[in-house]
Amino acid sequence: MNHAEVLTWLVERTELDCVLIAGCYSLLDAPAADWLFPACEKRGCRCWRLGSTAAASSPIRARAHLDYVTAPSPVVEQVNRIRSVCDRHGVPLAAAALQFVLAHPAVTAAVVGAASAQEAHENAAHFRFTVPEELFEELAGAGLAPALSPSASHCTTSQPAAREGQ
Repeated sequence: MNHAEVLTWLVERTELDCVLIAGCYSLLDAPAADWLFPACEKRGCRCWRLGSTAAASSPIRARAHLDYVTAPSPVVEQVNRIRSVCDRHGVPLAAAALQFVLAHPAVTAAVVGAASAQEAHENAAHFRFTVPEELFEELAGAGLAPALSPSASHCTTSQPAAREGQ
């Protein structure tokens, strides 16, 4: 679901092995880190993050969408500023977005959709892409993105490489 508060309530009151959060933790916003992730870590519940890197790969324009509605212009501006920082570091925005999510220790998997074989290959490359922590520090320092979790490990060193044919 896409409500961190409701999933937190469930994790705190039931015996779940894992939960799937759609949104609520990204370069744009991170409410799941405030409630859900600590509850999951405390209870031993794995958290999977559902998302798409295709949205981050496409050009951001005035009529872009966020959470099924037209993105407000401040969000479009924020994404374009994030993209500029990524460009300076030589990092695709989609790779930064995916690696940010996977760097949190409570997130054990990312479920990433693809509309084509090409997008699937691009997603696999984003999983393997090494994103320097300095990029995330710069984004957080500029107020463009949440800070990485203090206990975050750089996920590109711990994630198995995806197979090219999958």
